[in-house]
Amino acid sequence: MALSNSEKTLNQAFGASLVMKALDAVFEIVAGVLLLQSPSPISNFIPDTNASLEVLIVYFILHGSFKLVLVVALYRKKTWAFPLMIGFLVVFMVYQIYRMFVEPSSWLVALIILDAGFIWITKIQYKLTRKLLAAKARDPDVTAKIAS
Repeated sequence: MALSNSEKTLNQAFGASLVMKALDAVFEIVAGVLLLQSPSPISNFIPDTNASLEVLIVYFILHGSFKLVLVVALYRKKTWAFPLMIGFLVVFMVYQIYRMFVEPSSWLVALIILDAGFIWITKIQYKLTRKLLAAKARDPDVTAKIAS
């Protein structure tokens, strides 16, 4: 089973988006840890929010950790991670849209667009991954055929 050119392009775009999500997750974890250790220098870079420092620390560390686990699972083609990542992003998009109505921001618009794009490409990659895994189950040599 050979991949079409569009499937190869989408596969590469998905890989690049996973790298961006992984970097973002690591950044969130590091920011949370830095806020935990010394909040004053880092807090200058965080937009004004009504959330307490403790809530921000927990948010950054948990959100970043969960995202990193999902990104690693997606990279390893774990099929359970695809719908979980999509659901995770949809929940945060709903929150981002809510925040847009409360406090309009061009950054939030950009995040919403990026997340929507990532959801779309993740959904397509999920279908492709399931198709490839089904082909591999029928023919164990399919991995060598796909690579060529």
